[in-house]
Amino acid sequence: MTTDNNLNGRVHAYVGNGKGKTTAACGLMMRTAGYGKLAVMVQFLKKRQTGESMFAGWTNNIVIRQFGTEDFYRPGKSDILLYRRLCRQGLDFAIEKAVDASLIVLDEVLDAVDYGLIVIDDLFYLLHDCTLNGTEIILTGRKVDDTLANHCDLITEMTSVRHYYDKGISAREGVEF
Repeated sequence: MTTDNNLNGRVHAYVGNGKGKTTAACGLMMRTAGYGKLAVMVQFLKKRQTGESMFAGWTNNIVIRQFGTEDFYRPGKSDILLYRRLCRQGLDFAIEKAVDASLIVLDEVLDAVDYGLIVIDDLFYLLHDCTLNGTEIILTGRKVDDTLANHCDLITEMTSVRHYYDKGISAREGVEF
């Protein structure tokens, strides 16, 4: 039984210093696509070939676009104007795709907000319009701003208890990317 309250989309935040935020979002994308619905992932601060981007090429129900550079963003060292422009392009792409998407993942958007690369009011605009249209939104990043947290319907924290990175094992194809 569906109620009017269930017609609105929800805002999810996957946060923390642990592994699994993007992976969890990808799982929900697969679930959405499995029902024949469009899932869109906008990856901020990233630009590299990943397993999820290759998988998206095999289906029409998953779209992944990256808005970043091949280098990690480093506050005070990276070109902030370039990253702000890329983040703006990512938000514009999400707004464009929101018309047809059932799920939009804004991967690393919380870090972009934290670094001052995205104006939080621009993000609120997207969240408001999408959820009213029934679109689910997932936000990922290390931490969620308190004001933004008040607009989230679900916040899941990924906490690192142990990580093989601490033993010097680097990111592995098919596992971390």
